[in-house]
Amino acid sequence: MGRGQLTAPSAPYPSVMDQYGYQLGKVIGHGSYGTVYEAYFAKQKAKVAIKIISKKKASEDYLNKFLPREIQAGGTVGWGAG
Repeated sequence: MGRGQLTAPSAPYPSVMDQYGYQLGKVIGHGSYGTVYEAYFAKQKAKVAIKIISKKKASEDYLNKFLPREIQAGGTVGWGAG
């Protein structure tokens, strides 16, 4: 793999993401509290972005105040087919 082509580590058992039909791909971004992955959502046959938040890194204020807003806003974002 080349630079910037990191992928989520594979596990010997199905992950929560696998159970819900998501296949994680390469890392496409980093933030203070988490990492954003390119992913494929098999049920919708769509490419998506998944942000995985580290509860160890995130402050209580972020988890209780800002994360719920971010989740709500994320549900309203849509991209055209293609």
